[in-house]
Amino acid sequence: STQSTGDLLLFNFHIIQMKAYIQTTYGGPEVLSIQTIEKPKPTGKDILVKVKAVALNPIDTKVRNNYGGNPPLEKPRILGWDGAGIVEELGSEATHFKIGDEVYFAGHVGRNGCHAEYVVIDERIVAHKPKSLNFEDAASVPLCALTAWEGLIDGAKLPTDGSISNKTILVVGGAGGVGSITTQIAKKVLKLKVIASASREETIKWTKEQGADYTIDHSKPWKEQLKSLGFEGVDYVYNTVTASSNWNSVVEVLNPFGTVIVITGVNGLELGGAMRKSVKVVTEFMFARPIFNFEQERQGEILKEVADLIDKGVLKSTANHRFEWSKLPEAHKLQESGKAIGKIVSTVLN
Repeated sequence: STQSTGDLLLFNFHIIQMKAYIQTTYGGPEVLSIQTIEKPKPTGKDILVKVKAVALNPIDTKVRNNYGGNPPLEKPRILGWDGAGIVEELGSEATHFKIGDEVYFAGHVGRNGCHAEYVVIDERIVAHKPKSLNFEDAASVPLCALTAWEGLIDGAKLPTDGSISNKTILVVGGAGGVGSITTQIAKKVLKLKVIASASREETIKWTKEQGADYTIDHSKPWKEQLKSLGFEGVDYVYNTVTASSNWNSVVEVLNPFGTVIVITGVNGLELGGAMRKSVKVVTEFMFARPIFNFEQERQGEILKEVADLIDKGVLKSTANHRFEWSKLPEAHKLQESGKAIGKIVSTVLN
């Protein structure tokens, strides 16, 4: 009958389409708009996830405004590399999850992201979300936790057995997304003495809540502040801000044979001073594993371990700013302002 044909077409329409924040050109938050587009289909090791919540990161604003100087967009771009949701469909080679599983993930910056009702993602870089967190709080975790864990444990090879509890780490940018979870991991997992940099009353309070033992103001000379706290130097620095902006200060406060982890702004670093101290420089880029298809399953393993630590109460979500789905472009403005504390999250309306 005509009625049932109409119903079938309507049914199919819902199945094959989705709403997503897309951009067709680079620019400010105003280039983002919610559009109805084709829903992606999982193949191979991919899974299709119905996205329930997302978080923002600096990578979103950088990709949106073409920080890397890429050629003009040939097809619509979907941002978003922090999310949580429910597995809805499996690719032909996907075996890690079943339909209905609640998962969380960061993703692959070379593919469309999760600021949409659905996303396809390689199952190897996904894990079951922490049971103790709702979707919003879970979405705040993956990208920054992976950045922190890979930098500290995979890159700098810091042991998790408590054997470096007499060592000190300075987390530069302690109240940001990466800085917040780095502080937690450094304190609760690695058992380090943690000094975090923070310059405002509210950021100092936040970093202490994440586990920082001390704070210094990164806008004032570091060495004198550390001395006043009783430290001649530090053994490790996790630098979450543009490395070239504070490199001399980092090298000055590092102990000989210390380690610095850098995640952004490494062009033009002068290594002479670091070499004189035999300092180890560790670079960390969370998307390296998915981009180069290198040991991708390691990211799934890290996310599983982080979820277990959250469910045991060792680590916690850093979600702090909550935006309605319709206000995501406004959230971009906060992300770019440098004033966000912890993570910005939003529940997807689907």
